[in-house]
Amino acid sequence: MSTKQLALLVLLLVGVAVLTRDARASSPSPDGYYRTGEAIQTANHWPFTIEVFAIWHDTKQLPAVKTRQAMIDLDVDKRFSLRMMRDVDADKLWGGLRDGFRRNGYDDSVRIDRFLSALSGTLPKGKAVWITYDSQAKVTHIVVDGGASATIDGVPFMKAAWSLWFGKSKPSDMGDALLSQL
Repeated sequence: MSTKQLALLVLLLVGVAVLTRDARASSPSPDGYYRTGEAIQTANHWPFTIEVFAIWHDTKQLPAVKTRQAMIDLDVDKRFSLRMMRDVDADKLWGGLRDGFRRNGYDDSVRIDRFLSALSGTLPKGKAVWITYDSQAKVTHIVVDGGASATIDGVPFMKAAWSLWFGKSKPSDMGDALLSQL
């Protein structure tokens, strides 16, 4: 294959990749959700960085503007899907999420504890957790695959939960990654 043919092949493949990405961002999945982005949540244990869980974000309606705050404020059905990439002690996950609520200015410990009560023991590698918002009922659900669940009512709690990754998140670029497919 000549250099010119190779360059044309690479250009063609890049074009297909760009078109495919754009189609995903503008077309909903069969269940009506738009994928807005995906990321890996990590934990730093010097000198190592450990991958804790993969996270995806989907929404039934795209925001008018592509900002993290717009995604927090968006009052439509939406969800986070998490898949554990290693065995995760629920107490450590509790601590990280509790810190996230606090970092974003939400301090209703009764609602936070009720929400986090769905997480217990060890979440094994591959275990799924879903955090969903039902805009008709104005409730946020957390569901552990094959395990417990919890439901918290109100738009303020939904905004607090979505602020965990779209607000002041750790790592700080997590929200941008979760908007990257818009």
